[in-house]
Amino acid sequence: MSKKPDPISTLLSFALAFFMITVVLPIMAGAAGVMYAINTITYGLLPKSELQRNSKGQFLVTLDNYTNWHTRAKIETSKDNSAHLLGQYVVRAFPKVSETCHKIKNCKSYTSEFVTLDYKNANVYLIEQKDDKLFSRATSSLSSRIQTHNKQLKGNFNLNISFDDVDELEKISNQLTVLAKMQPFSDSENQVKKIHSNVVHFAKNNCRNNGVGCSVKATLIYDYSVFGGPDFLLAR
Repeated sequence: MSKKPDPISTLLSFALAFFMITVVLPIMAGAAGVMYAINTITYGLLPKSELQRNSKGQFLVTLDNYTNWHTRAKIETSKDNSAHLLGQYVVRAFPKVSETCHKIKNCKSYTSEFVTLDYKNANVYLIEQKDDKLFSRATSSLSSRIQTHNKQLKGNFNLNISFDDVDELEKISNQLTVLAKMQPFSDSENQVKKIHSNVVHFAKNNCRNNGVGCSVKATLIYDYSVFGGPDFLLAR
């Protein structure tokens, strides 16, 4: 026998939906508009940095000034809210760690799990070219620890140990200039974003052991965001 719907619960559900549509959503939309207006006014009032341009007319920024408020004020109040990031950069893929049974005899009989480097789901980073060897050492350290773990586990079916998944990049964060973790865009219609996404996919497959052939040019997109950004767009 089917249970009849509770009229009070139904009424409350309709009331909640009505409140969300008529109150919450308009407030959120209004807040976004207010923030945009505040940001526009803020950047309009701030002193503007004197930025050079390249032969294409793009603003030129550096690691030292690209997040500076006066730099942002200059770029975000211009017609073209983008800038070219000066310097030499590469993209590198840093693998994740995943469980595996590949080429492990009687793998299912083990109490613990074997692990391997997972480049399919690797994170892609934009780093300074001078930090490339340091980045490679972090990758090698992770690979070495995986080999040690699997060697210790092999043949010891009852050994209950887990892999110590220490963040190797975090260990050297005070030495390594990791600018940003790069993500592909889902918008395939935008040619510039498509190029960026191709660079990210290329890095996952080809920029694992070192940054040879992985040099990129970085464009920064400023979008009136006081607390975030700018966003990176990469090209090879």
